[in-house]
Amino acid sequence: MSRALVRRVTLAVSLSTAGLAWPLLGGPAAANPAGTGLVISEAYVNGGSSGASYLNKFVELYNPTSSPISLSGDTLQYRAPTSTVVPSGQQVFALSGTVAAHGHFLIQLPSNNASTNPGAPLPAADLSTGTAVNPGAGGGTLFIAASAAGVLPTDASVIDRIGWGTSNAPEGTAAAGNSLVLSYQRDDAGADTDNNVADFRTAAPQPQNAASDGAAAR
Repeated sequence: MSRALVRRVTLAVSLSTAGLAWPLLGGPAAANPAGTGLVISEAYVNGGSSGASYLNKFVELYNPTSSPISLSGDTLQYRAPTSTVVPSGQQVFALSGTVAAHGHFLIQLPSNNASTNPGAPLPAADLSTGTAVNPGAGGGTLFIAASAAGVLPTDASVIDRIGWGTSNAPEGTAAAGNSLVLSYQRDDAGADTDNNVADFRTAAPQPQNAASDGAAAR
């Protein structure tokens, strides 16, 4: 997985040169197998269908580090499973807020708006995309990028991504097995081996917001 290293390394060198000793709170960190950066911890892509667990689709982020991670300058992006182009328009959403240390951040996505039994409301989301970023249940790729514009899922600015079903751009092998009542979930520690099928299990959706950790999104 690419790691958005250029921005991170440049910033780290600048801080080192300045002799700063306190933790950096402003810039997001890249996810990696060592668990030292932001990860997508859960994705539910069936929200609002008849018989769904929840009314809306959602993406949950987790910060496994001991310092807050700002989402300023980052975007959430979706690419359809067979697409080979850069996401644009409604499939690119500018993020805001901060993910607390060892905390979760809940992003509400659109609903399929079934007329009967569309699911329960989500817990209060830390951020909502409105009608933007609407993933398909059968497959696709969701990713967080340190870029204001659309990028390819393999771009160096990508912080973390999940590909499922028929995705053509997963980390390793695509995750599988989601349903109306099952979401993709990473383990509680945020382990990231850069292989979606290994990192994500399916289970009953458990959306967690900042308040679930005893904190509020900022």
